Amino acid sequence: MAGQLGWLVLPTVPDELAPLVDRSDALLTAWWRDHEIDALERLVATWSEILDHPHFHAAEADFRLLCQDRAAVCLCWHALETGQGEELDEAHARLTEILAAAPSWAADVEYHLGIIEEGRAQLRNSLAQALVAERRLRAVLAALPPEEARLRPRCMDVLARTLLWLHRHDRDRGSTDEAIALHRAAVTLMPRDSAYRGVIVVMLASSLRARFKETGRLSDLNEALTLLQETIRGIEFLSVAAYGHTTLGGLLRERYVRSGDFADLQRSLEAHADAVRFAPEGRRSWLVALNNQANALNAAYSVTRDRTLLEQAIDSLTLVVEATDPQDHSYPARLNNLGNSLTFGYDETGDPAYRDRAIVMYENAIAHSPADDQELSSRYLNLATKLARRHLERSRRRDRRPAHRYFRLAYETGMARAPEWALTAAFAWGEWAGACGRWSEAVKAYELGIETIELLFARQDSRVDKEAWLRTAQGVPARAAYACARAGRPEHGVLLQERGRTLLLAEALRMRGGDPPDLPSIRSAAGDRTLVYLDSADIGGTALIIAPGARKVRPVELPELRNAAVDPRVDLLARAYQGRHTDPELWSQTLDSTGRWAQEVIFDPLLPSLPKGTDHLVLIPAGRLTLLPLHSAWSPHPGGGRRYLVDELIVGYTPTAQALRPAGTARFREALVVDDPRPVSASPLPWSGAECAAALAAAGPGKVLAGPGATRAAVLDALDGPSLIHLSCHGAGRSDAPLMSGMLMAGDEPLTVGDIIALNTRVEAELVVMSACETFQVGTKLPDEVVSLPTALLQLGCRAVVATQWAVSSLAAALIVAAFYRRCAEGDPPARALRTAVNRLRPLTHAELAAHLKPGAGTDLFGLPPDAARPLWRTLRRRDPDARPLAQPAEWAAFGVVGG
Repeated sequence: MAGQLGWLVLPTVPDELAPLVDRSDALLTAWWRDHEIDALERLVATWSEILDHPHFHAAEADFRLLCQDRAAVCLCWHALETGQGEELDEAHARLTEILAAAPSWAADVEYHLGIIEEGRAQLRNSLAQALVAERRLRAVLAALPPEEARLRPRCMDVLARTLLWLHRHDRDRGSTDEAIALHRAAVTLMPRDSAYRGVIVVMLASSLRARFKETGRLSDLNEALTLLQETIRGIEFLSVAAYGHTTLGGLLRERYVRSGDFADLQRSLEAHADAVRFAPEGRRSWLVALNNQANALNAAYSVTRDRTLLEQAIDSLTLVVEATDPQDHSYPARLNNLGNSLTFGYDETGDPAYRDRAIVMYENAIAHSPADDQELSSRYLNLATKLARRHLERSRRRDRRPAHRYFRLAYETGMARAPEWALTAAFAWGEWAGACGRWSEAVKAYELGIETIELLFARQDSRVDKEAWLRTAQGVPARAAYACARAGRPEHGVLLQERGRTLLLAEALRMRGGDPPDLPSIRSAAGDRTLVYLDSADIGGTALIIAPGARKVRPVELPELRNAAVDPRVDLLARAYQGRHTDPELWSQTLDSTGRWAQEVIFDPLLPSLPKGTDHLVLIPAGRLTLLPLHSAWSPHPGGGRRYLVDELIVGYTPTAQALRPAGTARFREALVVDDPRPVSASPLPWSGAECAAALAAAGPGKVLAGPGATRAAVLDALDGPSLIHLSCHGAGRSDAPLMSGMLMAGDEPLTVGDIIALNTRVEAELVVMSACETFQVGTKLPDEVVSLPTALLQLGCRAVVATQWAVSSLAAALIVAAFYRRCAEGDPPARALRTAVNRLRPLTHAELAAHLKPGAGTDLFGLPPDAARPLWRTLRRRDPDARPLAQPAEWAAFGVVGG
């Protein structure tokens, strides 16, 4: 075991001391491998017995010095395990005496002194001791050859730990980046068959976790998890295994917070249970493991509401707090954790004694926290939220000012040390201020939160990591806009929405040379169209109107547009659509009721506030409103039947005003037409040819990729150049994984949102028409980001996109698309062209549609070439002549225009 720890081999051992030395080796193994605290106690006693033995002083000098070195190191371990700082001082003094003898292996002594000084920094929370340790360890490394593999990697490990400690306590000192680099180098240098290599891998994972906490960089979290999951089962040292399992449990819980995957939380509980099992009961490492296990139990309770988990957490944390010395640097964290469990107890029982005791715990935690404590922000936030809650529940005025103060402190300290806590603090502060009716304060809090999410977003390297942070901010721009409206600052509400939503799209637009939005640029992009930002919040909704020529943004309160009303609508619509094949009537009825609800809740209060002469709305819905077909809104007509919103207005959508380009007429230079890719596993599209003929009639000659020629690679290669792109194919939306939403190309190859985003080119088409099922479906996990095929195309530079929110029949699609292109050929912009086409088609019967399509009829509805019109005409003549195939929203409202 001594060799695995990198200790030098003892010279010849006197026979009289050999049994004691052998015993020390056995006890050393029992302590490191099995984490037996009794073995550590006996190990320290054995070395004392060796040093006091009559034959010890007659032994060779080098033997005596090495024995004293080992005894000092063992005493250091005991001090760190029991918290007895005076033992560290004794060990330090022994090593200093050894140095005075100038042994040839002085580097080992200096390294061991560095360990003791790093331990002093931990036990005494001493910055000065940490700096002494840093200087000493750097000097050892400078003196060692670069290829030295016994002492050097171990010294790198302890220096990295010291740097992490320094960085936690003083951001200007120490560095997580350097700590990670040192640990990586130590892992590389340490022989692969060394048992100690696992120790350094665990510490590398701990360093990565520290940087993740500082920066929110999810790649660090995932790398740390991978390292531990690959290494932890093979670790030979039980004490290190206990620490590794505690770290693994914490990482899994942190990933659960961002992923929402309950399996991560379950694995976190298992890892913490292993850590408690490995640690010696009653000792410092056991209290650490028990404390961290209780945190995971709290997290599991918050999901499962299993009260036994909560009771176990409260009992464990009460024991931990009572067993911890108030001077211990971990005491504030343990008080805070007990406060969290008591808060859950209040939620479970409603007993205010739990809440009031939790507040006392948080206050004590803050009182015992040093000013440079990395977790101080979370403690301020916990106290702020509990004071705010008591203020609201009991109208306790004396809680208001402290709550405000602690929210502010939570945000400020979080921005300096842990931005994720700053983010949470800003959002909680905004909600509380709004609930109190202090809208200006709520606006300021939400604005701080949006600034923080912008910072965290910019720090991430990958789209996956960016999306993980954006999930935290979903719904906040809508709440901010509502607060701005109530505070009399609607213009500010527009700008906060543009900043806080569709950050992925905004990033891409700015990479293309765009500027951050301001009101003049938004008005310029809107042109003669009226923009309407629609937001739902917990206590009501709002519409913010930017009308052509208006100097101010007009707010309209929508009191019934609450999240509690929107969420069930979205869920009902999704369930009805999933069951449309077995119960098509339910699907049609749910779609109808959604349109009626949208009219009553949104458009009845909104329309009277629009300026006279408004004829074109561009809706910018927020949150889960993006998942509803708002343009299908309708009201009963006084004379019978219905009057749809599209009867009165042109209605389009945009994810953000930044994505709008000035509206223009639909004039096309060249077309790319994709016609029913084959072979695919879905059935042929019988009217795809008619759609493609309509597209070519509107655009003139173009490139046609049909059947086996319509491969994914061929389509992607052809996107750059044409001003009109028409895709007639099968599609499938993945609202759960929107990057996988796409259209089916030849050979069953999907052309997905991810493929389009990954294109390293601009696609500056004036118009893209995706006549395929579900091409306008938005991702449900990040609705504020509006991740979808249309958004991806706007991101690449397209002006406008026509897409479908759900599946429609091939015949209905062909009729709508052909009529749409006829209007485009007459010069109508896409949104006007689609509205005109739909409104003309809705009331027509099969017989009337056939009359328009009859070769030689000479009508202006479709304008298809005779060879494309004739098959449609024949089919319609065989249908019920009086039926109106496009009367219901299920057939026509799937189509929408995004952009402009």
